[in-house]
Amino acid sequence: MVPRRPVPTRSRGRRGSGDRPGTSASEHAASSPVEAARGHYDDGAVVGAAAAERGVPPRVVTLVLVCLIAFAVVFTSLRAYLSQQAQYDAVVDQIEEARTTSTALEEELELWEDEDYVRAQVRERLGYVMPGETSYVVVGAEQFEDGARGEVGGDQEDQDSPWYTTLQDSARAAGQGEEPDEEHGEEQDG
Repeated sequence: MVPRRPVPTRSRGRRGSGDRPGTSASEHAASSPVEAARGHYDDGAVVGAAAAERGVPPRVVTLVLVCLIAFAVVFTSLRAYLSQQAQYDAVVDQIEEARTTSTALEEELELWEDEDYVRAQVRERLGYVMPGETSYVVVGAEQFEDGARGEVGGDQEDQDSPWYTTLQDSARAAGQGEEPDEEHGEEQDG
């Protein structure tokens, strides 16, 4: 057991000062915040229980405020860091794309430094020929090239189209083929 110190009584007309009948000095000590914080014992009960009835202790409020301030500082710093990291990643991607483009352009520049490549491009794009060569131009060649491309494209279209469109086209073609036969059949009957 902890020895108790005598508590000075104050008689300034304050309530709960211990001067009133029915209140003792130990009850007055329990109402004192300093004594309640020290946790003096009074008849086997902790006097600090009265402090718990008052509300939230100041230490808890201080701890909550410090945590909120720390969260605000860390959150804003973290958000700024993540934003800068995203910008950095975007810039790195742009640099990598620029390097790829630069490499492709350098390779093309090396091709243009080769005389055989330049001659081939001049012949193909501009239609030039070397001295002593004869150039032949086929008139209407585009029509045959487009027809050949159309046939290849048509087959490729059929392969890319869904099965039911192929079935519809087939049924239409079969239906068109039967109509002239029916007409011939009616003419023979009549």
